[in-house]
Amino acid sequence: MAVDSRPEASVAEDRPGSGTPLRSLPRPPRRYAVAVALLAGAWVLPILAHLVGLDALVLVVLLAGTASLLRTGRTLLDRLVPAAGALAGLLIAAGLVFSVWPWGLAPVPVAGSTLTVLVLTGLALGRRPQLPLRLRGSDLILLAGTAAAGLVVALPTLRGTPTQDLAYSAINGDRMRHTTLFDAIGRVGGYTFLDFDRARSIIDEGTGRTYPSGMHYLYALIESFVTGGHPAAGLTVLVHYYRYVLVGYAFFVLATGWAARWAAGPRLGGWRAVLVCAAVTAWLGTGVMTTLVWEAFDPEVLALAFLALAVAILARPPARVGEQLLLTAALVVAVGFAYTLFLPLVGVAALVGMVVYRRRLWRHRWPTLAVLVVAGTVAALPLVVPPLFFHFNAGKQLTLYGFIVPVPKRTLLFVAALAAAGLLVPALRRLPRLQVLAGTATAVTVVTLLTWLYQKATVGATQYYLYKMLQAVLVCYLVAAGTLALRVRDGSGWRAPARWRPAARLLSSATAVVLALVLTGAVAFRPVQFRYEDMRPGPDTNWGAVWAKGRLIYGPYASALGFLNNAGYLGDGKPTLIVFDGNGLLNAHVSLVAATANHQLGLLGTQVYQMDKVNDLVRVRAPGNPDGVLAPRVEASIAALENIVRGAPVPVRVIVSDPLVAQRLREFAGAEPALRLDVVYLPGLPTEGAPWPTRR
Repeated sequence: MAVDSRPEASVAEDRPGSGTPLRSLPRPPRRYAVAVALLAGAWVLPILAHLVGLDALVLVVLLAGTASLLRTGRTLLDRLVPAAGALAGLLIAAGLVFSVWPWGLAPVPVAGSTLTVLVLTGLALGRRPQLPLRLRGSDLILLAGTAAAGLVVALPTLRGTPTQDLAYSAINGDRMRHTTLFDAIGRVGGYTFLDFDRARSIIDEGTGRTYPSGMHYLYALIESFVTGGHPAAGLTVLVHYYRYVLVGYAFFVLATGWAARWAAGPRLGGWRAVLVCAAVTAWLGTGVMTTLVWEAFDPEVLALAFLALAVAILARPPARVGEQLLLTAALVVAVGFAYTLFLPLVGVAALVGMVVYRRRLWRHRWPTLAVLVVAGTVAALPLVVPPLFFHFNAGKQLTLYGFIVPVPKRTLLFVAALAAAGLLVPALRRLPRLQVLAGTATAVTVVTLLTWLYQKATVGATQYYLYKMLQAVLVCYLVAAGTLALRVRDGSGWRAPARWRPAARLLSSATAVVLALVLTGAVAFRPVQFRYEDMRPGPDTNWGAVWAKGRLIYGPYASALGFLNNAGYLGDGKPTLIVFDGNGLLNAHVSLVAATANHQLGLLGTQVYQMDKVNDLVRVRAPGNPDGVLAPRVEASIAALENIVRGAPVPVRVIVSDPLVAQRLREFAGAEPALRLDVVYLPGLPTEGAPWPTRR
C-alpha cells in the first residue's frame, strides 16, 4: 500500500476550506482589474446592443470614447467635432483591415475591435476618459446653423412619400453610381478595389476599382450599424444612402463653421465668435455650395468637411504633439480616400504646418517620421493604386468635361479679400496660426493655378475638375476669413453695468446673427425665381431657396419610378430595362435606377447605358400601310432595343408602355426564343413631367 510521505500541512492544503486564507494573499494592482473590466466591456457592450437591435447607439459610444481621449478644446463641441473627423479617418484606414478579415463590416466585430483599440490607447497613455460638458453661446449658433442647413437641403424630400422623393434623391446618374458603390461595399464587406470579383455584378468596373470610395465605405459602415449588419434591399438602399448624404452636408457646414472659429484662436469670443459662426453656416446653408447636393457631388462634400478640419487643426494644433499628429494623419487619410482630387491641397497644407511648427515637431522627430510614413502611404493609396493596377489615366481624367455650377468669381475674390484682411496684420510675424493660415491659402491657390495651367496647355480650356478645386480653395479661404473678426472692435469701449451685461451680451449676439444673415443673403424677401436658360437664381434669390422650394430643380422621372415600384417591378431581382419616355436619356436613367435597386449595374451596365438610343417608343401611332412598317425613327429605336437585348449577358425583362412596341417585342421574342426575353406591357406608366396625384 502506497504511503503519502508529504507533511500533514501539505495534505491539509488540498482540502477545501483549509490552507492560507485568500485575504492574506497579495492583491493584483487595481489598474489591472480596471483594464480587464474595460477590455471585457469593449466586447460585451456591442454584443448586448446587437442582441437588442441597438447597434446604432454604439456609434455614439465610439464618438464619445474618441472625444474623451482627446484633450483638444475646453467645450463639448470643441472636443466632438475634431473627434468625429479623427474617428472617420481612422475607420476609413481600418477599412483596409476590415475588408480582408472574415467578418466584413459586421457591427459587433468592428465595434468590439475599435473599442478595444480605444481602451488600449487610453491605458497606454494613462488618460482617463474626460469629456467637458460646457457649451459656448457660439456653439449654439453653430448647431442652429447646421440644423438650418440640413433642413434646407432636405426640404424637397420632406414633403412627399419616398417614391415621390425620387425626383430629388435619384436626380442623376452620378447619384445612382454613388449608391451602387455604397451598396457594393456593404454587401461585400469592404473596399471593392480590394476584391472586385465579389462586387462585379453590383457595380461597373470603372467605379468599383478606380473611384475614391472613402465616403461610400464610411456610409456603408454606418449603414451596417443602423441595419444590424443586414443590407437593405430595393429602393431602400437609395433612401438610406440619400439620408447619409444630407447628414454629410450638415456635417460639412458644422465642420467649416467650427474650423473658422477654431483657427481664429482663443481670443475670438463673444459676439465676434457668433458673427463668424452665423455667417459661415448661413452662407454654406443657402449659397452656391448647396448645389453640391443636387449635383450629386457627395464624396466632395465630405472631403471638404475633412479639409476644413485639417486646415484648422494644422493652424492651431493641440498642446500635445501626439494628438496633433493623430488628428492630422487621420484627416489627411480621410481627405485622400473620400476625394483624391483634394489630396494635393491637404498635403500642401500639412507641409505648411510642418514648416511653421518644425521646432516643435523636431523634438519628437521619430514619432513624427513614423506617422508621416504610415499616414502618407495610406493616404496615397487611392492616388497610386488605380494607375498602377487598373490602367487609370489621372492626367486624362483631370481634363474631362462635366456639368458643374461654379463658384462665382466675385464670390471667390470677396472671400479671398476677407481672408487677406484678417491675415495680413503685424501679428502675422509672431503668431504661428496666422502663418499657417496664410501659407495654406497661398499654397492651395498655387496648386490650383498649376491645375489651370495644365488644363490650358492640354485642352485649351478650363474644365470640370478645376472648378471643384476652386470650391476647395474657397473652403480654405472661409476658414482663414474667421480671423477678420479679431480686427473688429466695439468702437466706443463702453461697458455695460454688471447687472446689464448678460442682456448686453445677448443683444450683441442677436445683432451679430442678424448682420450675418443680411450680409450672406441667407434671407430673401421676394418670391423664389430661377432662370432655366442659364441655370441661375433670379434677383434676391439664393441657391438654397431654389432647391428647397422643389419642382425647380428635379428629375422628371419620379412618377414613373413610383408607378414601377408600386407595381412591384423595382428590386425584385430580375434584370430589367424600361422604356417609359420618348427621350432615350430618361429611359437609360430609369433603367439605371432599376439596376441599382436590383444590385445588378455591373451585370447589366452596358445595356443600361445603351438605352439612351431608345427614343420615340411612347404613344406610337398605328401604321397606315398593310405591311405594318412603323415610322423610320421608331423602327430604328426598336432595332436598337433588340440589339441591346441580344447583347445582354442574362435574360432580361423589358417593360414598355406602348401596345404596338410591346407587340413588336413579343414577335421578336418568339423569333429568338433562346434570348428568353420577358416583355411586360404596363399601360398607364407615366412619362416625363406627369404630375403626382394631388395629396390631401
